[in-house]
Amino acid sequence: MKSPPIAPGLASVTFRGLSPRAVVEVALEAGLVGIEWGGDVHVPVGGLAKAQEVGQMTRDAGLAVVSYGSYYRCDGVEFEKVLETAQALGAPEIRVWAGTSESDFGAVVEDLQRIGQFAAINLEYHAGTFTSSGESALRLMRAVGLPSVRLYWQPDVHLSAEERLRDLRAVLPYVTHVHVFQWQLVDGAVVRLALADEWRSYLDLLKGSAQPRYALLEFVAGDAPEQFLADAATLQGML
Repeated sequence: MKSPPIAPGLASVTFRGLSPRAVVEVALEAGLVGIEWGGDVHVPVGGLAKAQEVGQMTRDAGLAVVSYGSYYRCDGVEFEKVLETAQALGAPEIRVWAGTSESDFGAVVEDLQRIGQFAAINLEYHAGTFTSSGESALRLMRAVGLPSVRLYWQPDVHLSAEERLRDLRAVLPYVTHVHVFQWQLVDGAVVRLALADEWRSYLDLLKGSAQPRYALLEFVAGDAPEQFLADAATLQGML
């Protein structure tokens, strides 16, 4: 049986300084097919009219609304507003963060079990949360135990390419979409680079499973639209 395709998309936080319409235009120019809309600038939580406008604009352009990229921290605070905003946007999924390094693990599990009753939830894969590594993410996913609660994945800048691949393989059954970027530590500082061939191994692993996914470009070198277009072409070549 042929594996479902991985679709190329954009995380709108890549261009926080652009209007939603300009983000749509960049996505179209790059030949992408979907956008994850961020809840910090482009589609603020509670701004239902704005969410409806951006969702309709996206669909009118022939693009999919992949998800609503919220900054909800599984703390029980105002998830209802997040859900209402995602529904107004027409987003089929909501991205949330698995607490903070100071959060109570049990409380985060309970909140994910609660909100997972109302929406498809994807967890940001990020340091300082309970999804900071493959090991920690697996612990959380097994504790939550809901098919509606799953993971994003993104490469950990502190790991080698081989370690990142092992990390992805460990969490693969729980992964929905991936955030695509090329970062490197240089003298302790994070440097953004052009998308590299390293991503081919991650995408090949993702292609081998039965889950349809988006590969969402995020945070390009210099925040430059020109670099974004080049990275988009590289990504589509790999796909």
